[in-house]
Amino acid sequence: MNKFQLNPRYAADESAPSKPIDLIAGATFVQSQAAKSRPEKPIRLNLDIAPAVHRLLKLYALENGMSVSEVVRSLIDGLVRPEHQQRR
Repeated sequence: MNKFQLNPRYAADESAPSKPIDLIAGATFVQSQAAKSRPEKPIRLNLDIAPAVHRLLKLYALENGMSVSEVVRSLIDGLVRPEHQQRR
């Protein structure tokens, strides 16, 4: 006798997916519903800059009531938005 014997999860009278495709379809539905209710997760960006530039960036952010991240995001948005690409 194998000590790693697995017992069936469902009893014979319980409703279990009859085919693997049914199980996958159910999981896909749940995943797609969850994706609709959550905002898109941002992607982290890491970069190296000179210490002097970092100090100036922090000073700029402080003077403008922004975080360094907000300043960088604003600059990136200005570079990649469609209305800015048409001017090139």
